[in-house]
Amino acid sequence: MSEQSKLSPQEVAVITNPRPLGYTLGRVPGSSRRGRRALVVIFCALRLNDLLIYFGSPVNDRSPLLAAILTAALWTTILLAGVWFRQNWCRPALSFVLFVITCAVMMLFRDALDMPVSHGLFVVVAISALINVAAAWAMVCLPDIRRLTSRASGSHPFGYG
Repeated sequence: MSEQSKLSPQEVAVITNPRPLGYTLGRVPGSSRRGRRALVVIFCALRLNDLLIYFGSPVNDRSPLLAAILTAALWTTILLAGVWFRQNWCRPALSFVLFVITCAVMMLFRDALDMPVSHGLFVVVAISALINVAAAWAMVCLPDIRRLTSRASGSHPFGYG
């Protein structure tokens, strides 16, 4: 007698179909979890960037700088929360805001372009720009974040769609 004839039909189905229960074709399990982890990493990198700008700047009066940092932190946090809750329009909006923030930092620290006088400030501005570019790249190009904001049916966190 063959080995398969001793198995029940449910056991044969499990052996012949190795996919886990609830797996659907075209969707990688856990991809939204990886996308949310990437959002947490982006959030932490942006807050680290804010600290770098605040403590790395040689400005005596930091109140305008603090206002700019708090405004940028507020908008990036709101847009990251929008991506977390699967709002597709937040990804390009966040990329645009990161571009504007990078330009604002460059305009705020015009002295950084004078290399011999302010080498440390140039490094701070360059690292800040790289962090913003990396975050914008991640928002546009990472497939897990794109999958997190896709319009696939059943992708809404409250079950609509």
